[in-house]
Amino acid sequence: MVNTANITDGEATTAQLTAPAGKTTGDFQAGVIDDVNEVTKSIDLASGKYTELEWCIKATADAEVGETYEFRVTRDTWGP
Repeated sequence: MVNTANITDGEATTAQLTAPAGKTTGDFQAGVIDDVNEVTKSIDLASGKYTELEWCIKATADAEVGETYEFRVTRDTWGP
């Protein structure tokens, strides 16, 4: 994660991607932009809604050109 002046940490996301199958932009619920923390702020996603999350990630010197990197988002089972 890297702090950047280009986005505001904690700002709400807007629908940027194509809605999932069976959904419309009316089903979109704002997510959160995170450029500082490794743990994204809590999101209470309503039933039938979809969201987008945004992070600012900077590659380190260990990153290799042409390689594929995958990121995993998980649910915090320790939260309320």
